[in-house]
Amino acid sequence: MLEIQLPRQLPHSGDAYLRLIPRTEMDIAVVGAGVNLTLDDNGICTAARVALGAVAPRPLLVAEAAAALCGSRLDEAA
Repeated sequence: MLEIQLPRQLPHSGDAYLRLIPRTEMDIAVVGAGVNLTLDDNGICTAARVALGAVAPRPLLVAEAAAALCGSRLDEAA
C-alpha cells in the first residue's frame, strides 16, 4: 500500500474520538466513541455517524444515537 485517500469533508463537518479508560494498571479502554457531524450554517446537525469500539468484536455503528443528534442545534448550551 502506497497511500490512502480520503474524501474531503463537507463544510461545517468534523470528527472526534474519545476513549474511556478506568484508572487501573492496565491501559485497556472500556469503550471508545467516534463521531462525525455535519452542521448547517445555523449550527443544526444535518448528518451524524456515531461508532463505539471495545464493546463488541468489531466497531458498532449506533444509528439511534446519530438520529438523536440530527435536527438538533449543537452549541455550548446543548
